Amino acid sequence: WDTSKYRLEKGTDGTDLSITEDYVRVEGLQIRFSASSLDYNYGINFSTVSTTGTDARISHNIIKGVISGTATNMRGINADGNLENLGNKIQIWNNIIYDFTGGGGTNYGIYSRGGTNYVYNNTAYNNNIGFYANSDGGNQYKNNLANGNATDYSGTFDAGATNNISEDATSPNGASYQGKIVAFADEAGDDFHLAAADTAAKNAGADLSADANLAVTTDVEGYLRPTGAGVVDIGADEEGVTTIPS
Repeated sequence: WDTSKYRLEKGTDGTDLSITEDYVRVEGLQIRFSASSLDYNYGINFSTVSTTGTDARISHNIIKGVISGTATNMRGINADGNLENLGNKIQIWNNIIYDFTGGGGTNYGIYSRGGTNYVYNNTAYNNNIGFYANSDGGNQYKNNLANGNATDYSGTFDAGATNNISEDATSPNGASYQGKIVAFADEAGDDFHLAAADTAAKNAGADLSADANLAVTTDVEGYLRPTGAGVVDIGADEEGVTTIPS
């Protein structure tokens, strides 16, 4: 989060960015989401009405929640790909979502339902629920990082989910990906770059550079990720990289 850079903020309840058109890209925004009384509002909401197939992409965003009062069911990213059509594709990658907590109930970092959702290399921190996958959609989750949430992962994840780490015991990938405490550059200061000394997320990800559904080649800042086994980081940040794609 950088207050010297462009950011989207509002001072009242309501969704910050709501998209009901097909084939939309949302990339590179800072969004400060505020809520105190209304329910069911979102930082980024994508809700398609298409029954013929769409392609939406949400990437490289930082979404911060400021939630108080009676507000509940707030979501950093709400992905609703239409319940009737698994051909509706929503790709969500390299986002950082944090502080969707407080208020009067349960709030979420990323909430995916309907359509087919590809949720790769995101970081969720200090939310009531970091990642929620509703059973009425297809939910492919890979290389996601959840730490510091009341519940890191909840819902129904597709069998192809892989390399998702949790601080608690909720990673859909079993015990070897659970109980992972990530070292951030400045956790108290909301700097969610990985620390150089981290051993939980660094080099623990799957290489998704040739993934057939969503090829991830950069991190949240646009730096190139390495390729190969045992060198890709989990979460939105790739520690120590400085190369911009040519």
